[in-house]
Amino acid sequence: MMDDQALRDLHNVIVFAMLDGDLNDKECAFIERLASRMGMDQATLDDLCRQIRDGHKSISMPKSPADAEKAVQMLAEAAAVDGTISTPERRLLQRICRHVGLDEQHVEMLIEAVLPASDETPSVDADARQAADDERDRRLEAMSQEVYERFASWDAPARAEKLHAMAAHGAAAVIPLLRMLESYRAPDGMDDPQELKSLITEELGGLADERAIYYLAQQINIGDLDDESTSANLRGTAAAALGKIVGQPMSPDAEGIAAARKWWRDVGRLKHDRLAF
Repeated sequence: MMDDQALRDLHNVIVFAMLDGDLNDKECAFIERLASRMGMDQATLDDLCRQIRDGHKSISMPKSPADAEKAVQMLAEAAAVDGTISTPERRLLQRICRHVGLDEQHVEMLIEAVLPASDETPSVDADARQAADDERDRRLEAMSQEVYERFASWDAPARAEKLHAMAAHGAAAVIPLLRMLESYRAPDGMDDPQELKSLITEELGGLADERAIYYLAQQINIGDLDDESTSANLRGTAAAALGKIVGQPMSPDAEGIAAARKWWRDVGRLKHDRLAF
């Protein structure tokens, strides 16, 4: 069942996509994929679209800065699904970003990140985009180092918030998160890295990037039943995250872990048995 935040995010995406009229085929396909990853069935999605057409067209942003940035990223992806972002869409994105405290430069970074590359883009734009990418990568590296150095001193909500802030960078955060997931390093002051890894798997599931599939499968330890009890939480969160990415109902428990192992054995390893970095 979808949580309130996921339902709100999907509602916002549909409202945004309808800004220039009804939904086109590409927008419909994007929304259907997003709904599937969030666990919404077609009947519920149809009802949500009907409510929006009937007048429920307000956009409601989360209060958390990290959640707000992630929601804006989702809106930018929806706007760019047809290969361009119209002037009204850009203006609304800018207005939403100002409302949640994101500056103009950040808006442009989000837009550049989701638009397809063009051979006709002037070199000065390419240089500016590369500089923005480099700065984003430095921020992600600094955030990952902070997690390792201060994780033990944070309470549970703060730990989740810090990982969520990394994931708010969207596709660019996938590789840094995967490197942390694969690392044997435990946060300073902690003997076991499993709590950190569990939070990382949850964020990877939310990002729904296929590059994470192989690594999530390894955390589930397909075919390796050692330490089942001590690794149950990490295996479960990895199974649930894998299910979100591949559109399969996998719960964060023994049943979901078994379903994830079966999916990997029957389907996943044939397509995704490869490294992303």
